[in-house]
Amino acid sequence: MNNLRPSTFLGSVAEINYFRLLRVFPGLDGVMFDLDKTLVGQYEEEVPEEHMEALILISGLGLRLGIISNAGSEDRTQRVRQVAKDIERAVGDDVPVVTSYMVGGKVKPFRPVFDAMASKVGIKNSRLCYVGDQLLKDVLGANRAGYGGSILVAPYGSGDDPGVRYLQRPIEAAIRRSMGLPLFYRNFSK
Repeated sequence: MNNLRPSTFLGSVAEINYFRLLRVFPGLDGVMFDLDKTLVGQYEEEVPEEHMEALILISGLGLRLGIISNAGSEDRTQRVRQVAKDIERAVGDDVPVVTSYMVGGKVKPFRPVFDAMASKVGIKNSRLCYVGDQLLKDVLGANRAGYGGSILVAPYGSGDDPGVRYLQRPIEAAIRRSMGLPLFYRNFSK
Protein backbone atom coordinates (compact mmCIF):
# COMPACT_ATOMS: atom_id res chain seq x y z
CA MET A 1 0.00 0.00 0.00
CA ASN A 2 2.97 2.36 0.58
CA ASN A 3 3.72 2.47 -3.14
CA LEU A 4 0.20 3.82 -3.71
CA ARG A 5 0.59 6.72 -1.27
CA PRO A 6 1.36 10.05 -2.95
CA SER A 7 3.70 12.51 -1.28
CA THR A 8 0.79 14.94 -1.44
CA PHE A 9 -2.52 15.49 -3.23
CA LEU A 10 -3.95 18.69 -4.71
CA GLY A 11 -6.83 19.96 -6.80
CA SER A 12 -4.69 20.74 -9.85
CA VAL A 13 -1.26 21.45 -11.25
CA ALA A 14 -1.93 25.16 -10.61
CA GLU A 15 -2.23 24.52 -6.84
CA ILE A 16 1.24 23.05 -6.41
CA ASN A 17 3.35 25.30 -4.20
CA TYR A 18 6.78 24.71 -5.71
CA PHE A 19 8.57 26.89 -3.15
CA ARG A 20 7.21 24.61 -0.41
CA LEU A 21 8.08 21.57 -2.52
CA LEU A 22 11.69 22.74 -2.70
CA ARG A 23 11.78 23.26 1.07
CA VAL A 24 10.36 19.79 1.73
CA PHE A 25 12.46 18.15 -0.97
CA PRO A 26 15.69 20.21 -1.23
CA GLY A 27 17.36 17.78 -3.63
CA LEU A 28 14.65 18.13 -6.27
CA ASP A 29 16.02 18.73 -9.77
CA GLY A 30 13.00 18.04 -11.97
CA VAL A 31 9.23 17.75 -12.07
CA MET A 32 7.75 15.36 -14.62
CA PHE A 33 4.09 15.33 -15.58
CA ASP A 34 1.42 13.03 -16.91
CA LEU A 35 -0.38 14.61 -19.87
CA ASP A 36 -4.03 13.55 -20.19
CA LYS A 37 -6.25 14.60 -17.29
CA THR A 38 -3.24 16.19 -15.52
CA LEU A 39 -1.87 18.99 -17.73
CA VAL A 40 -4.72 18.95 -20.27
CA GLY A 41 -8.14 17.33 -20.66
CA GLN A 42 -8.34 13.92 -22.30
CA TYR A 43 -7.00 14.22 -25.87
CA GLU A 44 -6.83 18.04 -25.67
CA GLU A 45 -3.76 19.80 -26.99
CA GLU A 46 -3.72 23.19 -25.31
CA VAL A 47 -2.32 23.61 -21.80
CA PRO A 48 -4.64 25.92 -19.86
CA GLU A 49 -3.22 29.26 -18.76
CA GLU A 50 -3.20 28.44 -15.04
CA HIS A 51 -1.21 25.26 -15.67
CA MET A 52 1.17 27.05 -18.04
CA GLU A 53 1.83 29.69 -15.37
CA ALA A 54 2.78 26.91 -12.94
CA LEU A 55 5.11 25.36 -15.52
CA ILE A 56 6.78 28.72 -16.14
CA LEU A 57 7.30 29.12 -12.38
CA ILE A 58 8.80 25.63 -12.03
CA SER A 59 11.16 26.20 -14.92
CA GLY A 60 12.08 29.62 -13.51
CA LEU A 61 13.13 27.91 -10.28
CA GLY A 62 15.69 25.94 -12.30
CA LEU A 63 13.79 22.65 -12.28
CA ARG A 64 13.65 20.48 -15.39
CA LEU A 65 10.24 19.71 -16.85
CA GLY A 66 9.20 16.60 -18.76
CA ILE A 67 6.14 14.64 -19.87
CA ILE A 68 5.65 10.90 -19.40
CA SER A 69 2.63 9.48 -21.20
CA ASN A 70 1.12 6.08 -21.94
CA ALA A 71 0.66 7.19 -25.57
CA GLY A 72 1.00 3.90 -27.43
CA SER A 73 1.20 4.98 -31.07
CA GLU A 74 3.23 7.33 -33.25
CA ASP A 75 0.17 9.60 -33.73
CA ARG A 76 -0.47 9.90 -30.00
CA THR A 77 3.24 10.38 -29.33
CA GLN A 78 3.28 13.20 -31.87
CA ARG A 79 0.45 14.88 -29.96
CA VAL A 80 2.47 14.67 -26.72
CA ARG A 81 5.48 16.15 -28.52
CA GLN A 82 3.34 19.03 -29.83
CA VAL A 83 2.13 19.88 -26.31
CA ALA A 84 5.76 19.74 -25.13
CA LYS A 85 6.78 22.17 -27.90
CA ASP A 86 4.08 24.62 -26.78
CA ILE A 87 5.42 24.41 -23.22
CA GLU A 88 8.99 24.85 -24.50
CA ARG A 89 8.00 28.12 -26.21
CA ALA A 90 6.51 29.39 -22.94
CA VAL A 91 9.36 28.35 -20.62
CA GLY A 92 12.28 28.81 -23.01
CA ASP A 93 13.73 25.39 -22.29
CA ASP A 94 13.63 21.86 -23.66
CA VAL A 95 10.72 19.69 -22.39
CA PRO A 96 11.62 16.02 -22.97
CA VAL A 97 8.93 13.46 -23.73
CA VAL A 98 8.82 9.73 -22.99
CA THR A 99 5.85 7.68 -24.16
CA SER A 100 5.00 4.01 -24.04
CA TYR A 101 5.45 3.92 -27.80
CA MET A 102 9.02 5.17 -27.40
CA VAL A 103 9.95 2.43 -24.89
CA GLY A 104 8.62 -0.57 -26.76
CA GLY A 105 5.08 -0.52 -25.41
CA LYS A 106 5.97 -0.46 -21.71
CA VAL A 107 3.29 1.47 -19.84
CA LYS A 108 2.90 3.19 -16.50
CA PRO A 109 3.05 1.95 -13.74
CA PHE A 110 5.97 -0.13 -14.98
CA ARG A 111 9.40 1.24 -14.32
CA PRO A 112 10.90 1.48 -17.85
CA VAL A 113 8.98 4.66 -18.79
CA PHE A 114 10.05 6.40 -15.56
CA ASP A 115 13.66 5.21 -15.88
CA ALA A 116 13.73 6.33 -19.53
CA MET A 117 12.77 9.85 -18.49
CA ALA A 118 15.41 9.99 -15.76
CA SER A 119 17.99 8.84 -18.28
CA LYS A 120 16.77 11.34 -20.89
CA VAL A 121 17.07 14.32 -18.52
CA GLY A 122 20.24 13.01 -16.88
CA ILE A 123 18.81 13.19 -13.36
CA LYS A 124 18.65 10.37 -10.82
CA ASN A 125 15.14 9.03 -10.18
CA SER A 126 15.42 10.04 -6.52
CA ARG A 127 15.81 13.69 -7.53
CA LEU A 128 12.64 13.76 -9.63
CA CYS A 129 9.00 14.32 -8.72
CA TYR A 130 6.07 13.07 -10.77
CA VAL A 131 2.63 14.68 -11.03
CA GLY A 132 -0.37 12.68 -12.26
CA ASP A 133 -4.08 12.06 -11.79
CA GLN A 134 -4.09 8.28 -11.22
CA LEU A 135 -2.96 6.30 -8.18
CA LEU A 136 -2.65 3.01 -10.06
CA LYS A 137 -0.52 4.34 -12.91
CA ASP A 138 1.12 7.63 -11.99
CA VAL A 139 1.70 7.46 -8.23
CA LEU A 140 2.39 3.72 -8.14
CA GLY A 141 4.77 3.97 -11.09
CA ALA A 142 6.73 6.93 -9.76
CA ASN A 143 7.02 5.42 -6.29
CA ARG A 144 8.08 2.00 -7.61
CA ALA A 145 10.69 3.68 -9.83
CA GLY A 146 12.19 5.42 -6.81
CA TYR A 147 11.15 8.96 -7.71
CA GLY A 148 11.72 11.31 -4.80
CA GLY A 149 8.12 12.50 -4.77
CA SER A 150 4.72 11.87 -6.29
CA ILE A 151 1.85 14.33 -6.43
CA LEU A 152 -1.70 13.18 -7.07
CA VAL A 153 -3.95 15.81 -8.63
CA ALA A 154 -7.68 15.66 -9.32
CA PRO A 155 -8.41 14.79 -12.97
CA TYR A 156 -8.43 17.92 -15.13
CA GLY A 157 -10.71 18.83 -18.00
CA SER A 158 -13.27 17.01 -20.04
CA GLY A 159 -13.44 13.43 -21.24
CA ASP A 160 -11.88 10.30 -19.82
CA ASP A 161 -10.92 6.89 -21.10
CA PRO A 162 -13.98 4.65 -20.45
CA GLY A 163 -11.91 1.95 -18.73
CA VAL A 164 -10.39 4.52 -16.42
CA ARG A 165 -13.65 6.32 -15.75
CA TYR A 166 -15.87 3.31 -15.01
CA LEU A 167 -13.39 0.84 -13.55
CA GLN A 168 -10.19 2.43 -12.33
CA ARG A 169 -11.51 5.68 -10.82
CA PRO A 170 -14.05 3.88 -8.52
CA ILE A 171 -11.34 1.45 -7.40
CA GLU A 172 -8.99 4.37 -6.72
CA ALA A 173 -11.69 6.15 -4.68
CA ALA A 174 -11.94 3.09 -2.42
CA ILE A 175 -8.15 2.92 -2.11
CA ARG A 176 -7.93 6.63 -1.28
CA ARG A 177 -10.56 6.22 1.42
CA SER A 178 -8.72 3.24 2.95
CA MET A 179 -5.54 5.37 3.04
CA GLY A 180 -7.28 8.31 4.73
CA LEU A 181 -7.14 10.44 1.57
CA PRO A 182 -10.21 12.30 0.27
CA LEU A 183 -12.87 10.16 -1.36
CA PHE A 184 -14.02 12.97 -3.66
CA TYR A 185 -11.75 14.99 -5.96
CA ARG A 186 -13.49 18.22 -4.93
CA ASN A 187 -11.88 17.70 -1.51
CA PHE A 188 -8.34 17.58 -2.96
CA SER A 189 -7.89 21.36 -2.81
CA LYS A 190 -6.13 22.46 0.34
